[in-house]
Amino acid sequence: MSWIEPKTDWTSEDYFNAEDLNRIENNTLEVINFLRSIQFDAPDVVTVIDRNIQNVEFLSSINRVEQNIEETRKAFLVPNVPGIRPATWTIGRTFDYRDANRLENNLKLMRRYAQLAKEGIVYCGTFVCGEEVLINAMV
Repeated sequence: MSWIEPKTDWTSEDYFNAEDLNRIENNTLEVINFLRSIQFDAPDVVTVIDRNIQNVEFLSSINRVEQNIEETRKAFLVPNVPGIRPATWTIGRTFDYRDANRLENNLKLMRRYAQLAKEGIVYCGTFVCGEEVLINAMV
């Protein structure tokens, strides 16, 4: 699949469903694939992107999603970027719109940082060194 624009304006009135979890997992994989395309060492992760209303496995999935995003962050963004912090989910902990916003925003941030990294790559054999001046070779 390709990047799916994240929903980053979750409110307490919204409902998080299988499609949303699929989007987050898809976008995690897209960030990883993009990082690999620009020669970063990205982690191998397990993702599920074919959930539907009948097969949402939430607690185990959300912990795996959190871990996938954290492993990707550590492989690419060594320092702890403010706001990108994984959670550990246990029975009784409630997932709400703030968690949905955090996950979606984390992926959006990582994708943007990866795009900036690509823009900053200096390709082998290219250089920029001030004004354009022709140098006469001594014969």
